[in-house]
Amino acid sequence: DSLKEFLLLKTIDDATDQINCISWGEQLLAAAGYDKTVRIYDPTKDFLRVKSLEDAAEGIWSLAWNANLLAVGGKDKQLRVYDVGQEFALVKTLEDASDTIRGVAWSGGLLAAGGEDKTLRVYHSLQDWALVKIAVLPSAVNSIDWTGHRLATGLENGEVRVLDSQFRCGPLEEARLWDLALTKPEQK
Repeated sequence: DSLKEFLLLKTIDDATDQINCISWGEQLLAAAGYDKTVRIYDPTKDFLRVKSLEDAAEGIWSLAWNANLLAVGGKDKQLRVYDVGQEFALVKTLEDASDTIRGVAWSGGLLAAGGEDKTLRVYHSLQDWALVKIAVLPSAVNSIDWTGHRLATGLENGEVRVLDSQFRCGPLEEARLWDLALTKPEQK
């Protein structure tokens, strides 16, 4: 049994449908899915659910923390940012997507989102949520993650695309796509 190498701390089974996404914050765990509810658990209290919010008209597909801010994306094509420290106060709703948002990720004040519309968008939270980067990709974006200035996307067609996100946060620019070795720009 492969689970012998892990110690099960807790099984949480309070969702009424499939869980699509989880995300660790600094001290909390968020989980959400088809039942449209974001649940916040506190591991210091035996993973007690400490907050919850029915968020979307349809299922939730992606969550990402940045300090006390939680970005939530889903089937309703909206990207919402909540201040969880302020009882889920809605900070911003971004409505640029034309289809389900499957992935969200933060890097400092930058928030990336992508999904079924094959578009990766990067917003700058410190500049009134300006859309500062956009890249049209060959298939739907299933997942996103950052490390430093590198932004990786997992695509529905099986590709991993790595983008160099170093830029000045000014007018909208198209992101430069790089191969996995990060050695040369992709030919357009």
